[in-house]
Amino acid sequence: MMKKILSLLFTVFGLYLSLAQSESYGVSLDKLVSLYNSEKYDEIYQNFSPQMKGAITLKENRDFFLETSKEFGKIESTEFVSQKSKNERFALYKGKADKGFVNILFALNKNNEIDGIDITPFIEKKTAANQLSKIPEDYKKILFDYSKTFPDQTQISIAVIKNGKTSFYGIIRKNDTLKTIDNHQKLFEIGSVTKLFTATILAQLVLEKKLKLEDNVNRFYNFPFKNNIKLSFGMLANHSSGLYRIPKNLEENIEENNPYKNYAADKLEDYLQNSLILENASGKNYGYSNLAFGLLGFTMAIEEKTTFQKLLQKRIFDKFGMTNSFTNVTFAEKDGKLIKGLDKDGKETSQWDFDALSGCGSAVSSVQDLAGFSLAQFNFSNKDLQLTQIPTFTKDKKTKVGLAWHIYQDDSQRKLLWHNGGTGGYSSSLLLNPKTKNGVVVLSNVATGNLDHDNIEKIAFDILKVLDVRK
Repeated sequence: MMKKILSLLFTVFGLYLSLAQSESYGVSLDKLVSLYNSEKYDEIYQNFSPQMKGAITLKENRDFFLETSKEFGKIESTEFVSQKSKNERFALYKGKADKGFVNILFALNKNNEIDGIDITPFIEKKTAANQLSKIPEDYKKILFDYSKTFPDQTQISIAVIKNGKTSFYGIIRKNDTLKTIDNHQKLFEIGSVTKLFTATILAQLVLEKKLKLEDNVNRFYNFPFKNNIKLSFGMLANHSSGLYRIPKNLEENIEENNPYKNYAADKLEDYLQNSLILENASGKNYGYSNLAFGLLGFTMAIEEKTTFQKLLQKRIFDKFGMTNSFTNVTFAEKDGKLIKGLDKDGKETSQWDFDALSGCGSAVSSVQDLAGFSLAQFNFSNKDLQLTQIPTFTKDKKTKVGLAWHIYQDDSQRKLLWHNGGTGGYSSSLLLNPKTKNGVVVLSNVATGNLDHDNIEKIAFDILKVLDVRK
């Protein structure tokens, strides 16, 4: 059970932190393996980041490595496989252990502290046969190259926006063969892409003069936050609040395959009042936070005297004509349009339900609806959407943050609007170029725990590059 909880942290924590140098990973892995083989599990724990120590206890750490040792034995050697993406901080190694080969996936923070680890059996992947049709050749190559090792029953749904016109493409892997399928109206969990909706609601309330970005959320609660910590709406929306990615008490009574389900209002309020702690000083550093966006959505619902689900329906789905989008997974399942999520091993897994933290990742949608939402981003009359695109914080030399949007300047000097998302059974990416008015939406039932889940994002970036080169 402990191995599964630690594996889950990779999904719950989220993405977006910069990857450290490969040399640091190699040195850190050598040290970790040496301590593991010597059964010095407590010393491994001392090399964890504050975030990791906040998520698991010393005993849970021991249990994880004891289970790992029992399952695989000692690790004899390791070899580097890949860094999972320039926008992520995970590195993948293949290890030779006493009882077979293993995958070692782990992450470091900027201080070279271990910020995530998962050790799983190594499984040789089988490349699918290519029977894709009715897809432009350049897109077809991209889709096949990045999808050929995903498990059977994988579905990927793509919307390609070019000069205001949208084309839809879908693929499915079945019987070890990639085939074309029409799934542009099918539903997928979109995970953190939900944050774009949450930020848009904030922009609307600001334009209606109900809130200001510099206002603190504290005034909407009848108790002081622990240590008198002040949190502004703007800082919650641009990941500079200093909050940890998840609240410590999320793990209490956590459901293994549905981690946010039991996190209700009472737990959030108890955390704010009695356990709130900052990872960084507010307004000083970028720190991607699901807690921040959950709190943002929860507080705006208080201000509007409604639920976040109703806010999302009225202010996003209804306004932008998103008739195929939901926050209630059970409701989305009724018409049979919901594609079943797959776990990291390719087995069907449960959907994720959200309560108090709905604002960070609860939406279910289709590429058809998200293409419409994307096209609306190019319309200057949508003042709320335009407000979300204005940089409010600088993450690094290439990336600024608006309200949820990550504004990324690539090597070609293109300024792109980008957000991705993921849950236990799904991965998604939304990428737009406001200058050319081109964009790509990719939804899938590839779990964020899948070692190649970042290929979903690569599909979006590579197709957009093709679009922007074309006349």
